[in-house]
This record gives sequence, C-alpha cells and structure tokens, in this order.
Amino acid sequence: MTPETIAPWVSLALSLIALVGIIYGWLTRGEKTVAAALDKHKEDAAEDARKTAAAMADMERRVLSLEGELRHLPDRNQAHNIELALEKLNGRIEVLATQLEPVSAIADRWQELILEQAKK
Repeated sequence: MTPETIAPWVSLALSLIALVGIIYGWLTRGEKTVAAALDKHKEDAAEDARKTAAAMADMERRVLSLEGELRHLPDRNQAHNIELALEKLNGRIEVLATQLEPVSAIADRWQELILEQAKK
C-alpha cells in the first residue's frame, strides 16, 4: 500500500473520530450541569447533617437539664405521703382553731374590761 492509497482512509478515520468526539460532547454536555447539581446536593446534605447534629446535641443537653431538675422532685409515692401529711395537718389546725375560739373570746372580754376600767 502506498501512502496515496492510505491517505483517504486515514482522513476518513480522523473525520470519524472527530465526528464521534462531537457527538459524545453533544450527548454529555448536560453532565457538567448534573455534576454541579450533585455537588450542590452533597453540600446541602452535609449542611443539613451538621444542623441536625447540632439540634440533636442541643436537645440532648436540654433533656439532661430537665432530668436534673426533675430528679429532686418527689415521686408518686412521696407525693401521696405529702398529701396525707397535709390532710392530717389540716385536721390538727381545725381542732386547734376550735380550741382557740374560747381563748379568743376571753381575750375579747378582757380587752373590754380593761377599756371600761380605763374610762373610769
């Protein structure tokens, strides 16, 4: 084969390679847009993950704080015992109030007596 017979075939091959390159470029031109969108999505997802982790850490801190505050409060049995003690105390106060009524009446009569003696 002589170079003159090979030249048209080489030219045809190079033309085909160029044509394939153009078609490939035309078909994959949206690939850059997709890649950019994918990168943006990855960045957004990473930012969301950071925000979520920060929010979870804040929630965990708040829950621990609440647990600490609630730890010193009475439980159900202790609250019931407090209620019973208060009822008993209220009963004793009512009895004491009833017993103090005559003492109050005596104090009122003494005051009246003292005021009458002061007027004389």
